[in-house]
Amino acid sequence: MKRRVQLIVLFCIVVIALTGCGGKEQSNTDTNEIRSELVDTSTIEMKHLDLGGFNFDFPSSSEVNSDGNSATYYIDKEENRKTWLYLSYGTNNIYNASNMSDEDVQVMVNDYSKGLEKKGYEVNVTSQSYNESDQYSKVLINSELDNNAEKIYVDSYFLLNKDYGTMVMLSYCSKDQNMPYLDFFENIVRDVSVDTSVVSNDNASSQDEVDPDLKAFLDSYETFVDEYVAFMEKYQNNPTDMSLLNEYSSYMTQYSQMATELNTWSSKQDQMTEADLNYYLDVTSRCSQKLSEVALSYTN
Repeated sequence: MKRRVQLIVLFCIVVIALTGCGGKEQSNTDTNEIRSELVDTSTIEMKHLDLGGFNFDFPSSSEVNSDGNSATYYIDKEENRKTWLYLSYGTNNIYNASNMSDEDVQVMVNDYSKGLEKKGYEVNVTSQSYNESDQYSKVLINSELDNNAEKIYVDSYFLLNKDYGTMVMLSYCSKDQNMPYLDFFENIVRDVSVDTSVVSNDNASSQDEVDPDLKAFLDSYETFVDEYVAFMEKYQNNPTDMSLLNEYSSYMTQYSQMATELNTWSSKQDQMTEADLNYYLDVTSRCSQKLSEVALSYTN
């Protein structure tokens, strides 16, 4: 039985990005007006990004979102134009990222749809595709979102780096069914390349090895976070169980100690080797995601 694909992309954050621009669906007349006033995308200033094991260009004036791992760029600034690009980065934990089956891709599509449906959108996945190279897998989900007030047309590419265990999502979102800037977006995706500069190999030198003290702490930190998340799930299912309060107090004490040591290591990032920094960022990114998810589920 195939293992279920597990995504830890912040689909709720994706929803915020997809719905961050309000307004009613445009009429045909409005659409024609929009298309006659298109922005010249050749004038958009781009910047080079090295993110999640990928190299690509993205608009330099993008607005970084509050989670710190995503950004939005509005192509149309005026009120009657509703088109934007969305970028998100995180770890993937996709077991079969090196050889995804049709079933794996379908589970990924279902997770994508469920995250949006929870926010009141009817999701119509119009098409999906999957392809892979030696170094990364790419899933494309084309969809239409409808909340009875407006429709949003979305093309999302999920780029899964096999060596880093990371994922970058690039999305094109538009309330114009003609999707006038799609070529501009497709060029961004087409030019994505994989960063192979820090991929380990059998001949790696000692400088490529993670500092054992750092690794020991980060491993213990992630173990603690996993235990804390499991406890919070238990607590949410039994909020009236007073016996859990003592456990909660113990976890808070441990968390304080862990946070102090994490801050100490964080202050040394500029002194870390490339291997140390990559391991540090991978573990802390995973842990932050896990903590964000349990916090989100607690508020719902």
